[in-house]
Amino acid sequence: PSTKRVALINTPRDYYVDLAGTNSKDKLTHAGLYGVETSMATLGNLYGVNVEHYIRINFAGFISIIDAIGGVDYDVPFRMQYSDPSQHLEIDLQPGMQHLTGKQTVEFLRWRHNNDYSKQYVNGDEGRVENQQKFLKELARQVLQVKNASKIPKIAEAVSKNVKTDFTTGELLWMGKQALQIVGHAGIAGLAHTLVIVGIVCHVTSSWFAWSISSLPRRRLFQVPQIRSKEEGSVLGYATDD
Repeated sequence: PSTKRVALINTPRDYYVDLAGTNSKDKLTHAGLYGVETSMATLGNLYGVNVEHYIRINFAGFISIIDAIGGVDYDVPFRMQYSDPSQHLEIDLQPGMQHLTGKQTVEFLRWRHNNDYSKQYVNGDEGRVENQQKFLKELARQVLQVKNASKIPKIAEAVSKNVKTDFTTGELLWMGKQALQIVGHAGIAGLAHTLVIVGIVCHVTSSWFAWSISSLPRRRLFQVPQIRSKEEGSVLGYATDD
C-alpha cells in the first residue's frame, strides 16, 4: 500500500517444474490436477516466495464479469482469425478500436496466430503474454471509472458465481478500495508493474514440450528489468514497463 503500485507476473503454463509434494516434474498447468494448494506451493517454490492466497476463475466466469460491466473498448492490433473445431473455438476479430463482449474478450486473449500464420505475435508466447498484460491494465482502467459504480451489484454477482478464492469478503473490499486509491495516486500506470517470465525449451515428447527457468536466484526476477542466466545465456524475464 505504501508504494501505490501493483506487481503482475505472468508464468507460462508450460513451464517444466517440480510439482510441490509429488516428487515429480511436469508442466506447471498440471499442478492444478493435485489441487489449488499444490499450484500455490509449486509457484511459491519457483519464485522463492510464500504464496498465501489465491483467486481462481474460468473462461465462463471471465465472460460473465466482462458482460457485467457492459463489455470493454480495446484497439485490436490486427485481424485475428482462428478456427479449432476440437475446442469449439472460433475467433474472428477486426483490427482497430472494437467494443468487445465477454466472449470476444476471451477469444482475443486466447489468440496466438491465424490458421495460415499470416498474422502472429512476433515473439510467440512472450508476445501474447505482453498483450494480455496490456489488455488487463486497460480493463482495470475502464472498470475503475466512476461511471461503473452503478454496475457494482452486477459485477459482484458475476464474481460471486464464478470466482473461487480464500480471501474473505472484507479483504476483497479492502483491496478494491486500495485499487481506487492507487488509480487516484499514480493513475493507471500504478496499477501493474508487469514482468514477463520466459525461458528455454527443456523437455520434449512426441506430443508436447515444456519450458524451464534456470537455477538463477528467484529474487532477482523481482529486482532487475532484464535477467539473463550466466549458465545458459537465455533471457529469463524482463519488465515490460518502468
